Amino acid sequence: MDGNAFSRRRFAVSVSRACVIAAGSAGLFGWAYRRQKRSKSVAAFSLSALEGRFRKVDQTGAPRLAVVRDKSILKSPGAQPDAEALDAALRRAFDALGGIDRFVRPGDAVLIKPNAGFAAHPSTGAVTDPGVVAAVIRQVKQAGAERVLVTDNPIATPHLVFERTGLRRAVEEAGGLLLVPSKTLFKRVVVPEAEVLPAWPVLIEPFLRVQVVIGIAAVKDHNLCGASLTLKNWYGLLGGRRSRFHQHIDETLCDLWRLVAPACPLLVLDGLRALMRNGPTGGSPRDVVIRNTLAIGTDPVATDSFGVTLLDRDPEAISYLKRAEDAGFGTMAYQDVWKEV
Repeated sequence: MDGNAFSRRRFAVSVSRACVIAAGSAGLFGWAYRRQKRSKSVAAFSLSALEGRFRKVDQTGAPRLAVVRDKSILKSPGAQPDAEALDAALRRAFDALGGIDRFVRPGDAVLIKPNAGFAAHPSTGAVTDPGVVAAVIRQVKQAGAERVLVTDNPIATPHLVFERTGLRRAVEEAGGLLLVPSKTLFKRVVVPEAEVLPAWPVLIEPFLRVQVVIGIAAVKDHNLCGASLTLKNWYGLLGGRRSRFHQHIDETLCDLWRLVAPACPLLVLDGLRALMRNGPTGGSPRDVVIRNTLAIGTDPVATDSFGVTLLDRDPEAISYLKRAEDAGFGTMAYQDVWKEV
């Protein structure tokens, strides 16, 4: 081989090596860019964004739970609640807690989170009655709320659930705005001191739009945790394959309270009906009884301990309530902090 041929061969090898290195560098850069972009898209949302945003109501000397029973609200499980009787009952409950003005001020934006997990009629007891949601909207608007948002992350298709439950119509007629969950409303959240909940997509973005958060839960049996009430209601904020937490449901419910606690949520129990068996979905009219009871609380453990009695059960038998009390979230001795009006 002459010198010129050797030089050409060496040049070709050098060029090939350079191309390989360049391609590798480009691939590495592309991988790093994609990884950086991906990591940004799943970046953890800091709960510090919620701290200081919500007012902590001083309830010194006031009850932490108000209960109203009124047989005139609902005449039969399949009926719609009487709006006037419902409004009057809610006012009595809020007045027992010192008035709705303690929680909602003129110009506030309010977020309401009902239990709307299934495409079920309210008469099944599987969802929050839209009439109760509408009544709460009317109450907070009368207190001066400028805007009222309502959202949940149903198991079934959201549009279908909101139509079949009657929630969309009720919210719009009461002057609220129904938020259909979309990817932009979910953030990957890390809950400090969480027992089992990892960094996980949560329907938390609407919290950043408001000054007041209200959870409205149905009263129903649940095949995993015994009772679905206000603490279980926050489970609907979880995105992704949330069924993976069913094996540790008690710990997950406590972690969810750690998540929403900075928002100082006001809790409403829709006890017009109680789904006594076959929860959380029900299926038979025989599973539902009329209770015509509403409860408003600031203590989730006390509120749910009372709610369990509407299912004719002992709160001591609900293990997540004992866990929540031990964690300092509230008291199971609801009789010590309630007022029935």
